[in-house]
Amino acid sequence: MSWRPYTLVCATVPAVIFVMMLFVPESPLYLVEKGDDAGAVRSLMRLRGATTSLQVENELASVSSALRSSSLSTACPTVQAEFSMYPLNPWFVSAPAE
Repeated sequence: MSWRPYTLVCATVPAVIFVMMLFVPESPLYLVEKGDDAGAVRSLMRLRGATTSLQVENELASVSSALRSSSLSTACPTVQAEFSMYPLNPWFVSAPAE
C-alpha cells in the first residue's frame, strides 16, 4: 500500500481539530481579566446554553469577585514564564563549546 493514504489521514485529523478550535469561545476568566465583561457574559451564555444574560450574571459576579479579591492572575503561570530562559540555563552550561 502506498504512503499517500496514510499521509492524507494523518493530515486530515489535525486539520479537523484546527477548524473545531476556531469555534471554541474564549475563557470567561480571561475576558474578565482583560476587562471585557460584555465578552465574558457572551462567553458564559454560550458555554452554559443560557438565553439571557441574567442567567449567568451570578456566575460572572463570582468569577469577577474571585479574580479581584485574590491573585488568580499571578497564581496562574503564563506561557512566557513557562518558556523563560531560566530552565534552559543548565543546557547552555553543559553544551560543549565549539
